[in-house]
Amino acid sequence: MKKMVKTGGEFKEFIERQNLDASSQERLKLTTTKILERSELLNGNISSNCQLVVGEVQSGKTMSFTALTALAHENGFPLVVVLAGTKDQLLIQTADRLTKDLRAEGNGGANPWVMLVKPKRRDHNSNLRTIQRALSIWSEVDAPESFKPTVVITVLKNRACLDATTLLIEGLRSKINLSNYPVLIIDDEGDQAGLNLSWLTGEESTIYSAIGRLRNSLSHHSYVMYTATPQGPLLVNIEDALSPKYVTLLESGADYLGGNELFNEYDEYTRSIPDQEINQVFDTSSTAGIPNSLKQSVAYYLIALFVAQNRSYPKPISMLVHPSAQVSLHGKYEVWITNLLSAWETILREPEEFLYEKEKISFFQPALEELKKTCTIKDDWDLDAALKEIRWWISKIEVRVVNAETSNIHASEWLSKAGWILIGGNKLERGFTIENLAVTYMPRSTGVGNVDVIQQRGRFFGYKRKYKDLLRGWFFQDHIQAYVSYVDHENSIRTQLRSIDLGNQKLGDWRRKFLLDPIYQPVRNQVISLGISHRRLATFKQHMLFDPSILSYQESFKKKLYEYTNSLIKLPQDNRNDHANYYCPVNYELALELLADWPMSPENRVELDDLIWAIQSLADKDELKAANLVFMDWDPNTRKQITRDRSMLQFRANPERSPYEQVIANIFQGRSGRPGTGYLGDFEMTIPNAITIQIHLVKPFYEKTPKEPVYALGLIFPGTNDGFVIENKRRQ
Repeated sequence: MKKMVKTGGEFKEFIERQNLDASSQERLKLTTTKILERSELLNGNISSNCQLVVGEVQSGKTMSFTALTALAHENGFPLVVVLAGTKDQLLIQTADRLTKDLRAEGNGGANPWVMLVKPKRRDHNSNLRTIQRALSIWSEVDAPESFKPTVVITVLKNRACLDATTLLIEGLRSKINLSNYPVLIIDDEGDQAGLNLSWLTGEESTIYSAIGRLRNSLSHHSYVMYTATPQGPLLVNIEDALSPKYVTLLESGADYLGGNELFNEYDEYTRSIPDQEINQVFDTSSTAGIPNSLKQSVAYYLIALFVAQNRSYPKPISMLVHPSAQVSLHGKYEVWITNLLSAWETILREPEEFLYEKEKISFFQPALEELKKTCTIKDDWDLDAALKEIRWWISKIEVRVVNAETSNIHASEWLSKAGWILIGGNKLERGFTIENLAVTYMPRSTGVGNVDVIQQRGRFFGYKRKYKDLLRGWFFQDHIQAYVSYVDHENSIRTQLRSIDLGNQKLGDWRRKFLLDPIYQPVRNQVISLGISHRRLATFKQHMLFDPSILSYQESFKKKLYEYTNSLIKLPQDNRNDHANYYCPVNYELALELLADWPMSPENRVELDDLIWAIQSLADKDELKAANLVFMDWDPNTRKQITRDRSMLQFRANPERSPYEQVIANIFQGRSGRPGTGYLGDFEMTIPNAITIQIHLVKPFYEKTPKEPVYALGLIFPGTNDGFVIENKRRQ
């Protein structure tokens, strides 16, 4: 009998403290219960499965795994290990939030929590005594449930901390046998650092190996990976120890702003940094002047801060300056911004002076006009009066560099300032929470184009709808395009994962496929141990024409094709007279139906079905909603197609393929005749801004022996940047 999940006690109280509306409370309860059930640990099972929980950047994943921790406590889990990233800043942020949100500091009664942060080998004995004292009561048969605490160990994801934790767990065996109890390992940012980077050499990378040792010390556990960028875990080999069995999709609340809204639907969010500033924004020389776009963004931030303070939200208000991972550049930006604020603080004292008028007209007036595009501001709004007050607000702004060489920001500091301008690189990316981030200045390049890295820079995503009118981001155009492209990519992943989640299906049964422009990579290559291909929507040529099963469908398929020949139009770029290429428009649904019915070998069918999936996934793109059938070499007098002879490559069969799997060299005909008067070639036989479905009547030659003619498909897509990643083989 399936054990019912207990949803009272600490779990119920935690949810009630989150100030969520009724539907959000219910969604959190149901999702958390589902994750715990998928641990396969509730009926005394011996399990060590791995599961994936996918949210969005800055969407509430921490709330989810905190709720999971509370639910685990209510259902008899004595130990929860939380892998809290690779940086101390994130570890402290997570540990503090767990302690606060679980009320682990206690209330003077029986505390249900024992918190241990970043265990070290040198503290092994004292930590072991603490955990043994806390967990010893679990071994007593008559102990009331309310006296059994759950130990939460927050761990830095490096070998030293992971091994110190493993040593603690192994040391518990003399007092409590953890193999009798279920344990959760929660990996926050599960796609970061922990995956095997050495699979290609048959070895295990350092952190992956340390995670393996931790898991091996717990026979009765579930490894729960949380992430907003699941590309890595989804593209490891299915047999890998960290390949997830189940996936649970977290749905963001109504106030969440993500990539689709900020980069696709909301034209006013992004502002382009001019290409001519590309050298200036990275210039660390002592004589380098501040980029004009940076001054524009800071001026806008000051106007937004003034508005926020006068309407009382958001307070404080933050700006992120994220130029590069280079520490010396952070220092340069700190000097630029500090000097700029100091200069403006002085200039704004003297409204009668020329400099005041110059800066007002050059920066503050445009900033106000920019803000008016989205924020309701009265026509008689007095900019001079605002600047007079902004002068005083400047002194209440903290400019701080956050990188490996500087101090972190503690949660208690945020409210001590009216405004924050944070400058940094990698430390301000994955997992870092910036309170009320409204303005972003990010002159970074897209690097090698790993989309998971680009997406994790998106600290500007989050629950910001209340102050959406203040949001702005300055980027180079290629970075803006990367986020626009990511929207299709993320939507295609989430749509499929949602179906798998709702159907309670196993991820191992799903053939991986998702949209992605081929100029980007889903994740760094070291991680990808699953065989995949990265394709662009460009062309498809049916090249396997010897399968006898194709022949039996030719006559019926010909009748279907000829239904479209009553109103053919000659392609204008084909200047041949006796026979030429003729086309007719066909609607999107009929085109897909025709492609789905096209007779072809199983191998070609898999390839074409992948393309059909991509077309359907991009159905909102106008250029992929129109299609044309092109009858190649159509004779208008006989109303028939001329048959083309096509041979194998070098007229020889491939000895590594069966006769039915042999391929012809190319169904497309190239250019012929004189330039300007000759045939342009099949690749040019298209209609702009539509999918071209070329119908070729081909007589394939098996070596030198002609076979029966068949209708072969040539597919040409309009010039787009669309593409997709797909697993190479279907798994049985």
